Amino acid sequence: PPLICLVDSSMDGLHVHLDGDYQRMANMDKNDHPIWRKIGKPGLWRDTYMFLDVNTSAFGDDDAWRWIITTNYDTYDATTILAECDVGGTHIDDPALCDTNWIV
Repeated sequence: PPLICLVDSSMDGLHVHLDGDYQRMANMDKNDHPIWRKIGKPGLWRDTYMFLDVNTSAFGDDDAWRWIITTNYDTYDATTILAECDVGGTHIDDPALCDTNWIV
């Protein structure tokens, strides 16, 4: 889809920085899948990106293929990952199918 909308449904709103519309980036992909971007709010939070992360060094590991939300799609590590999709180890082809399965 060209647009994915996430909503922080927690009672405390601690993850409001993940709320909003993620727009598919034209002609940009990672691991043969699109990258979506949510524009940040100056002084509040940075731009965030949603994309498929594939750990090519982990053979036979179900966790090696996951959708993540991070502040940088080019160079990222555990400190920049804000959320990851976990649908019971199922590999899904579209992050819109993560629904309420985002782990922060």
